[in-house]
Amino acid sequence: MAASIRSLLGAALLAAVLPAQAIVGGSSTPDFKDVGGNPGGGLGSGVQITDQWVLTARHVGWNVGTSFSNGYGSTTVAERFNLGPGPFPANDLALLRLAAPLGGGGVSLLNFVIPAGELLVPLPVTIATGLNHSSGSYAGTRGYGATFLGEVWNSADPDGSGPLPPVPVNWLIAYTPTFGQPYVQGGDSGGGLFLRHVTDSVSPLMGITSAFISANPPSGPLYASGFVQIAAYRSWIDSTITSAGFAAPLWITPVPEPASYAMMAFGLLLVVALVRPRVQRRRYGDGSLPA
Repeated sequence: MAASIRSLLGAALLAAVLPAQAIVGGSSTPDFKDVGGNPGGGLGSGVQITDQWVLTARHVGWNVGTSFSNGYGSTTVAERFNLGPGPFPANDLALLRLAAPLGGGGVSLLNFVIPAGELLVPLPVTIATGLNHSSGSYAGTRGYGATFLGEVWNSADPDGSGPLPPVPVNWLIAYTPTFGQPYVQGGDSGGGLFLRHVTDSVSPLMGITSAFISANPPSGPLYASGFVQIAAYRSWIDSTITSAGFAAPLWITPVPEPASYAMMAFGLLLVVALVRPRVQRRRYGDGSLPA
């Protein structure tokens, strides 16, 4: 399955993506909760990882002084830190320091880097976007969707077979076995990818929504979602936050202690053991757009 989408992305056709579209095939709900059981919680166009810090996609247009809101309330963005320079999709991660704390304390982060390649055993994951919990036309429309992590990409070609060179990325690529629903769409950027099939965010955060990927072979359209793998950037995340005088976020390492994470540890170690280290270059061509 994964080989099919890899071979077709170079010739992908541009998909019509509108900002008001929801996760296709997701479930509409106001009940995606934070670790304290609070509805909505730290989900917005970014994921609140501590009471005063948010992880989001770099291409999302948060600016200093703009209002940020999620299930806990609203405040302004006091500072913004980008992972690095370059056009999309390079370094598509940013940190926002909020001017005032929002409740709940954030979510835990998965401290486990899955190497580039195709997973022979797909890993169950959940896409969640925060606009589902906001007011206005988006409220109750975006929800969450259970899908599978199938590959990790270490590069993406911004123009398919054109003259531009591949751009380094660290993308978790999620899709169903038939490359159908659910998948992210325009406006979902900055949302979260959580480990396991869950209806709350008790499971650790592992990715930030970056791209909508499509290909259009004769057999019919294929769709996938790209997420920045946050564990690969732990040092940048921690140093940025601690340098500003704040405590680092909570990272969960998949080891047998505490006991509640023993099975998760086994599953992730099995996944890594079964990764095919075949991914050298990935093309998303005209079919991969900022989500």
